[in-house]
Amino acid sequence: MYGEFMLPHLEPVFEVLNRYRVENIIERTYANTRVLLPSLVKAGITCLWACETDPQAMDFLAIRKEFGRQLRLIGG
Repeated sequence: MYGEFMLPHLEPVFEVLNRYRVENIIERTYANTRVLLPSLVKAGITCLWACETDPQAMDFLAIRKEFGRQLRLIGG
């Protein structure tokens, strides 16, 4: 539902950021967004800043293995 209802509203923002060659587009979250990461990365998020999350649910080593350096990580 996030991909269907929220991400389309962010497309104009991503277009402007890409036009000005902004390299780091950060998603800051206070929840387990693990299931949303593929959609967020596809939409243009380049960095994840996960705060106050369950470390087992948001295992940064597993996220790094899945997304490589395509997704920068803050915290963890």
